Amino acid sequence: MKSFNEILKVAYEKWKEEPFIYVKKNNIFTPCTFKNFIESVIFLAKALEQLKLNDSKFMLFSKNSFDYLICDTAITAYSGIAINVDKNYKVYDLNNAILKCQPDVIFYSSEQENIIKEIKKLHKSINYLELEKELPKLIQIGKKQVQNENELFNIREKEPDSCCKILFSSGTTSHPKAVMLSQENILAGYECTSSRIPFDNNQREYLFLPLNHIFATCSFYYSLICGKKIYLSTNIKYLTDELQEVKPNFMIIVPLICERLYSLANGNNEVLKELLGGNINYMLIGGTKIAIELKEEYKNAGINLIECYGMTEMASVIVGSNIDENDISATGTLYENYKYKIINSDENGVGELLVKKKDKFLGYYNDLETTKKVLDEEGYYHTGDLGEIINNKFYFKKRKDRIILLPNGEKINPEELEILIMEKCAVSKVIIHLDNKRLKAILFSDNFKNYTKIFEEINNELPNYKQIENYEIKLNSERIK
Repeated sequence: MKSFNEILKVAYEKWKEEPFIYVKKNNIFTPCTFKNFIESVIFLAKALEQLKLNDSKFMLFSKNSFDYLICDTAITAYSGIAINVDKNYKVYDLNNAILKCQPDVIFYSSEQENIIKEIKKLHKSINYLELEKELPKLIQIGKKQVQNENELFNIREKEPDSCCKILFSSGTTSHPKAVMLSQENILAGYECTSSRIPFDNNQREYLFLPLNHIFATCSFYYSLICGKKIYLSTNIKYLTDELQEVKPNFMIIVPLICERLYSLANGNNEVLKELLGGNINYMLIGGTKIAIELKEEYKNAGINLIECYGMTEMASVIVGSNIDENDISATGTLYENYKYKIINSDENGVGELLVKKKDKFLGYYNDLETTKKVLDEEGYYHTGDLGEIINNKFYFKKRKDRIILLPNGEKINPEELEILIMEKCAVSKVIIHLDNKRLKAILFSDNFKNYTKIFEEINNELPNYKQIENYEIKLNSERIK
């Protein structure tokens, strides 16, 4: 697969005058061309080089936006390492991410100003740049270095197999792990994925999943290869209204949104199609397991709901359904360019899935010990997912560890929350589990103290998807040994 620089060159030559990214301006989706986007990327990269910031680590703390995409692409392709964090992080999570990765620069949106004010008190040596104010200035600095179009791509690019991006993934350690990815990693799945789902220049994708997730990251970068158009969601609460405006024919989605749309349609197939804009050809669904019954309902409505199974460490999809897949119980067909194993299987053939790719998993940033636990000597990545392989198809069953898979695609390690609660509550043990799709805490103690106020304080430190809905106290004698 080509490098990012080559992909940007080809996209510029093919489609530079065509619309690429649509953003809401004055309540109307307004296009920016491939030329506008790619030139802005190059100009920013040249400015960062002039300011001697090449090979720096840049943290991006913002919602999806045109500015975010310019920064992310410039850094990932040319300038250093992009550390993409959740826009919903509060001080607790953002501080943990900073301590783990030690960024040199943080690009943040104006909406995050209050959190950044607190972070500045903790980390004074970081260079903080507000996207809305500083990005236009940086682009102008870089623009002055390009005299004509022939000089545009005269720029140092990153080695395709070196780390260019860090994303966070929940795992067996208490805090999220910092997954290192290369350009090769990000682009490796395109060939197999595009052989299952047609990608082309006529597609219109409505993108609402956050770009700190590998699923959204790959979908965006694939658009530079195939030329599909990207419409950036303004806010998830406007999803159904914006779907009517955009009328996309392509989307990536998570089970929670599929469930909500189906519920809104009240089982009416025609209404379901209209809620999606009436023009959907393909929807790729991933992040967590989708109910077979829901897959069946979408299929009955004539909607191509294509399941994709993957993970951050493997740079997105490693098993994908074909558009003509009839076995809806299958998670997907194995990718031709990858190698797979099932180990420690039970009498039914269910065991842990191992995957090996030509593009090497770079490991976790500054965490060799955890990397060695998941990457064996043969180069196989141990997914921690249990399932079986039958006739070249993978059937996911459940997680091997305690990781909680939420319907919105988020993954939570309950141990992280349990440790946080133990630090603040005088109890002997805490167990976090999923209760009716929301997180619940069970506290073990012989003291039936009211912890409501403490839980309010804990939730104030956490993004919505990590917040504890309620708790109950049980006697120590009820603990399972």
